[in-house]
Amino acid sequence: DLLQDLAKTSIHWGVLALLGIIMSIIALGMEYIVDQMHDLHMYIYHLTWSLQPAYERVFIGYCPGIPEMKTILRGVQLKEYLTIRTLLTKLVGLTLVLCSGLPLGKEGPFVHIASIIAAQLSKLMKGFKGIYENESRSSELLAAGCAVGVACTFSAPIGGVLFSIEVTSVYFAVRNYWRGFFSSACAAIITRIFLPIMRGSEDPGIYAFFQTMFPKGRAFIVEELPIFALIGIICGLLGAAYVRLHRRVVLWLRRNWCSKKTFQRHWFLYPLLASVAIGTLTFPSGLGHHMSGEVKFTRALKELFYNCSFVADANSSLACPQRVLGNWDGPNHDSSIFFTLTLFTIMHFVLSIVATTIPIPAGNFYPLMVLGAALGRGVGELVYHFSGGHILSWQGPVHDVYPGVYAVVGAAAFAGAVTQTVSVAVIIFEITNQLLFLLPVLIGVLVSNAVASYLAPSLYDSIIRLKHLPYLPDIRRAESVFHSLTVCRVMTTPVEVVHGASSYLALQQLLAGLPRVSAFPVVDKPETMNLIGSVSRNTLNNLLEERIGTSARRAEATRRFHATMPYSDVAFDAPETSPSKKSHFSFDDVISMPGSSQKSSKEEHRRNPYLEMRDAFRRRVFSSKHSPREEKQIRKFTMKDDSGKHLDLIGEERVAWEESRLSEIINVSSMKMDTSPFVMPARTTLYKMHSLFSLLGLNRAYVVLRGHLIGVVALREVREMVELGQAGLLSPPDYEDDSSDDGIPRDLQRFNVGLPGVVAHSIYDGDDSDYEDNLQ
Repeated sequence: DLLQDLAKTSIHWGVLALLGIIMSIIALGMEYIVDQMHDLHMYIYHLTWSLQPAYERVFIGYCPGIPEMKTILRGVQLKEYLTIRTLLTKLVGLTLVLCSGLPLGKEGPFVHIASIIAAQLSKLMKGFKGIYENESRSSELLAAGCAVGVACTFSAPIGGVLFSIEVTSVYFAVRNYWRGFFSSACAAIITRIFLPIMRGSEDPGIYAFFQTMFPKGRAFIVEELPIFALIGIICGLLGAAYVRLHRRVVLWLRRNWCSKKTFQRHWFLYPLLASVAIGTLTFPSGLGHHMSGEVKFTRALKELFYNCSFVADANSSLACPQRVLGNWDGPNHDSSIFFTLTLFTIMHFVLSIVATTIPIPAGNFYPLMVLGAALGRGVGELVYHFSGGHILSWQGPVHDVYPGVYAVVGAAAFAGAVTQTVSVAVIIFEITNQLLFLLPVLIGVLVSNAVASYLAPSLYDSIIRLKHLPYLPDIRRAESVFHSLTVCRVMTTPVEVVHGASSYLALQQLLAGLPRVSAFPVVDKPETMNLIGSVSRNTLNNLLEERIGTSARRAEATRRFHATMPYSDVAFDAPETSPSKKSHFSFDDVISMPGSSQKSSKEEHRRNPYLEMRDAFRRRVFSSKHSPREEKQIRKFTMKDDSGKHLDLIGEERVAWEESRLSEIINVSSMKMDTSPFVMPARTTLYKMHSLFSLLGLNRAYVVLRGHLIGVVALREVREMVELGQAGLLSPPDYEDDSSDDGIPRDLQRFNVGLPGVVAHSIYDGDDSDYEDNLQ
């Protein structure tokens, strides 16, 4: 037992390490291809700067990232989202997107890619009995995949785990921390070691993605903290505006009659036009000349983090090198740094929103960091310009101003405001490999989060709402309406059930009438509605298949045939190799006739050797060996398949047999069912119901009153009620919480199905909502 447990543990941690290694190899390979393509741009950009992003995008399939994984980890299955085909499409599409130079990132697609790899490894490991047979283990591996995806984006294992938890989970199991950190550490180690070697570094080692070199102990002073808080306020306001503008652009593309008529008919036009527009506006010889168009978007963050000043005198020790300064003040040094940074921020603010609406695999996190860094850099350069590069500390000594610190704070604050996460601060510390600006970054992130969360949802929650993904939103404020409304306001009633008196015909009609419902409640009888369990759709389908399926029907045909023909078993079961037993029937070999061509149906029937063989077989069956009465009995059966080895019922015989079988009563006690489905009392509040659905990952729950089933509530209904409550469209009930003489609350008396004379009915009078849509 000890060795077996050790083997299981080793396999489990080995899979986690393999997940990190595979993902790091993919990240390194993609980084190498992107670097080569960026170098190629320098030779061909005058010819194809605008065209290349267009034709690289027209044929790329759309595969979203973090919002969908947030939904999947919630327990919802999205079709074709974690398949090998999607993985290959994602790899090719993301590589081309990053090569194009659009203001897009890769953290979302990397999360998706790592999750697909985790899902495939989980399927592979199901062959090891006891390792990944449990569905919860697969969910744990998916959670680790999300952490690895973020970690591989910037080689930030700690921040990657924390960020993935914040953006994908409402309640997180602490036991998954170790798994996420272990996989992320494996990926980060390989990435940090081999990336400098791959880029041909003269001094390879373990370096951060955007290494900063701010002097220790002198990066900032207390007098600058209010300025960092101001950056947080500005980033919070702009972050909320970013989310709202993104939502408006998406809704405009969906609802505007012109865009619907044009882009829905010709789907490739929007990616083509958007890519050409972005490429034209950022063209270095055009408008891009005034907003650092020569710097690739994927490399802009490194220059914005430099610990130098763009506006310092050339003789100053804080002046930036000419190779860096030339990218921001123009080749002739005739552009203002402040004008360039302002134009860069405004243009990429708009262009990144437009780029994220293109149906291509791309992320949002890196563009947000670049925008925040440009904004923070502008504030830092202003402080440097008006202070002369020095700030007098209250303690006495003069302190140098480092605009790069402001850029770091701005990057963290703006990314944190749009995603509404605090872990972005940890990512910043890891990608810069310095903790000197810990306090300024935390101040900026916390302030921006507070401002943005009050004005708008996070970008990922906004995308979930735009795509109508089945995800349960948070109840951010404890409004009284969520504590006063009960589950009776939300549930669907009456409920379609399976009971002890149900026939197979009623079961068949139930499944046909609700094709998208995956589970049904089981009660003892419709008069009392005592809930005894829940049965899945697959189980009910298997019951019908066993009752009137092909195998059962053929078995019945064979039984009847044997009963009619006493020697039929000898005729069909005689071994071909036995020379002493003669079969009543013989089978002719069928060979394909060479040189056959298309002929009329009559001619084909005359000359088709298979049809001739089948007719010959029937003539042998109906030969003079059988009496006319026996021939009449045999004609009730037919050969079902071309092999001629299965008898089947046909015509009236089949209809009569199926009707007889379907009229029988189901044996509920013998069914495979969940005898302990999740139930909640009828007086459960909406707030508690929301907590249960979020914590347990429920898709549905049954509502009972004194053990009697009165309704069912699904995830979709809870989500809609929460959204209505947050929008202020729900009002508390106008009844008083009192009880009648029998102890049942007055508002629940109409659901008391256990009492005679009281009939359950729908609480949504006149509601035309589809029952199966609420329970899918």
